[in-house]
Amino acid sequence: MKEDKSMASVNGKSGKTISLEDVLDLYKQALEETTLLVITNFSGEITYVNQAFCTLSGYSSQELLGNNLQMLSGPNHPTVFFQQLWGTIQGGNIWRGMISHVKKTGENFKLSTTIFPFPAAPQVPFQFLVVSGQHTPEPAVSSNGSNLQPLIGKLMQWSKMLLDTPVDKIQKACLEQILETLQIMWHEPVDADAVTRSGEGILKHQPLPFPVSELPEASFKADDPVAEVKVLVAEDVDINQLVMKKHLQNLNYSFEIAGDGRSVLEKLEEGSYDIILMDMQMPVLDGAATIGQIRAASKKSYRNIPIIAITASITDDAMETCIKAGADDYLPKPFDQKMLYQKIQNLVRDQRKTLMENNDKKTLTSHKQPLINLDYLEQLSEGDKEFTLSMIQYFIDNTPAVIASMKESCQNRDWKTLMNIAHKFKPQLNFMGITSLLDEVERLEQDAHHQRNLDTLPGLIDLSEQVCLEAIEELKLKMQDYSQD
Repeated sequence: MKEDKSMASVNGKSGKTISLEDVLDLYKQALEETTLLVITNFSGEITYVNQAFCTLSGYSSQELLGNNLQMLSGPNHPTVFFQQLWGTIQGGNIWRGMISHVKKTGENFKLSTTIFPFPAAPQVPFQFLVVSGQHTPEPAVSSNGSNLQPLIGKLMQWSKMLLDTPVDKIQKACLEQILETLQIMWHEPVDADAVTRSGEGILKHQPLPFPVSELPEASFKADDPVAEVKVLVAEDVDINQLVMKKHLQNLNYSFEIAGDGRSVLEKLEEGSYDIILMDMQMPVLDGAATIGQIRAASKKSYRNIPIIAITASITDDAMETCIKAGADDYLPKPFDQKMLYQKIQNLVRDQRKTLMENNDKKTLTSHKQPLINLDYLEQLSEGDKEFTLSMIQYFIDNTPAVIASMKESCQNRDWKTLMNIAHKFKPQLNFMGITSLLDEVERLEQDAHHQRNLDTLPGLIDLSEQVCLEAIEELKLKMQDYSQD
């Protein structure tokens, strides 16, 4: 029986029914009275704020609407805190934690907060619902430095960066223990004077949670559904290069590093890549200018390569600036390895899917016009019909074996042999005038040579087989015409 959603009945003592609209209004009223609610757009600009939040912050709704939520942020959050927060929610994930704020009067306070991303509309980036519970006043920073949170924030930031660099198992365990302690201190502020007096405080020794001999492997290992990914990293800072190397090694991706935008363009001319991780602040040629030149290279195969912009900027329009420059996605520094993995996977998967769809479209339309054109062969033969027939017969006899060798080489992952077969097959296609297949065979040769897009190669071979079989039938009819002349 289909549920009637126009009326939800709630039987009270009076025996009356309450409509669904009444129930929702009751929920809304309860939330408005007990919860701090804010809605922002993708850049963090406040589009809605309830009265409870206005009362607590001391600002009116007119003062808050249209301004960025970070105008209320307290002084104790390190830069990395907001970079990770925005990276989480702009990736479509829920964020939970404590956020420090400042009232209009200058008083600091913390809110236990959950931020829910939700689509603004189809094809429109997320909006964010910020739901906060009871607040906790924060102690003022004393002249003797008794509030340690700014220092704790810095230590957390550096601990996380160290964890992303090559460390042995014992060092990793110690860093994780330090980071865990710092996180406790962050949420439970410590009085420096009390620490000094006690000589102990929260930084007391704690045993490792497992024996040193049983320390787990450090890295996040991805079960990689998109295989054979080759990454071009554009990064000029040595320590950032070190961190990026560690991430990509953990994810089993091959990669090369360019130190500036000019080197990126040179490497694209020399080699081939599935995706670019583009630092936006680089010498010689910055990220935006480099992306612009890549997108403007209309005759280059790398024009549409996926690009993830990476920046340390925390300005409200950082992401918008990167996307306008021509990047496909954006990551703030420092970033989470899992988020990096997901963004690379999504973009490379979409790119390869597009290539396959384009191949399928060519297959569907291939029968609408003749596949062969023997004008070049007839010009070459200079009226020698026997030569023309022998060339056609050679293609008919030889092509099935060529396709079979392609399939075998691909199955055996013998990319060098596959490259050579494709290279030698192109002149045969030219002789028969099968120009509609030349781009695919060229891509087959280049991808096998550079060992890229390897999961698309079987599709290219199948397409080549289908087109060639149809072309062979056309050639057989053409041979009959020549015999009748």
